[in-house]
Amino acid sequence: MVAECFTALLRVLFEVPRRGYVRRRLSVLWVDSRQVAWKNGQTHTSPRFFRYALWRLVHGFFFHRGDTTPALTVIDASGGTESSRIAEYGSYRTLFVFLAMRDVRLRYKRTWRGVLWALMQPLLPMLIFVAIFSRVIRPELPVGPYWLFVLAGLVTWNFFANAVNYASVTFVSNLNLVNKVYFPRAILPLAAVAACVVDLLVATAVLLPICFWEGARPGSSILVLPLVLLWAAVLAAMVGTAAASLNVLHRDLKPLVPFLVQVWMYATPVLYPLAMVPRRWRLLAWLNPMTGVVESFRATVLHTPWNGRGAALSLASCGVVAAAALMLFLKVEADIAERV
Repeated sequence: MVAECFTALLRVLFEVPRRGYVRRRLSVLWVDSRQVAWKNGQTHTSPRFFRYALWRLVHGFFFHRGDTTPALTVIDASGGTESSRIAEYGSYRTLFVFLAMRDVRLRYKRTWRGVLWALMQPLLPMLIFVAIFSRVIRPELPVGPYWLFVLAGLVTWNFFANAVNYASVTFVSNLNLVNKVYFPRAILPLAAVAACVVDLLVATAVLLPICFWEGARPGSSILVLPLVLLWAAVLAAMVGTAAASLNVLHRDLKPLVPFLVQVWMYATPVLYPLAMVPRRWRLLAWLNPMTGVVESFRATVLHTPWNGRGAALSLASCGVVAAAALMLFLKVEADIAERV
């Protein structure tokens, strides 16, 4: 009976929000007593709870005079330098592999369908573009037929477009993961790009026998192909991370990214040779980072003439894009969880 009366008195005094340090402190201690009782499977009217609540209130009030307001724990990477934050990604390589393999498994759950989809992405647009542009622009090509020229350009471009589109929505689509646990945020767009690399490798593996069949034998230039693919992957990762960061700041950019990527394709010599671009605009064309990727890929698999000076200019512009994307991401990284 005494325990029940004491419990009722405490409930009236401390469960109702009141002002003042004493009542606020006692209210916090009362809530803590209730939580301990729940964990131990006790009721509010049990004698054991009565004894613990009385001891907790007296001991906590007289011997711990500090503020008992629960501390807010913020999980972030503050306090480290930029180099340490970048080096931190090595500790989360397991998470990176898991996320990338998750996307790959979803895409290749039915193996033959996944491979077929990776092949149809460049093949179907190639058939459409060849049927239209081969009679309109009538390009003069140094090597191979026009359909093979377009197919080689679409292999790299489709990888870039898909990687950027998938990476641009990773922060928003993984909202629950971002808000619950800390990890280097760039892992999400990087994993999306890594999953698209599988499509690029499958399409390239099918393209090479076709090139040999058509007589466009690359020769020793094929040794540079891994570097060109790495160039395309790094550029896609940087642009995708920047698009994902902007998508966090401005949600209305989500439907705009695929449109801008599509416009970017027509500014890149995917459907036409670079020789068709007027000479006064050719320098501007080489400033396009994807121009160097597409032209270098064609030079390795089709053995077309390669402009080293233009590729170096395109590589330099790629470095500028990567630096700008990295600065943008580092600026918004700490606020991603609050903005998504």
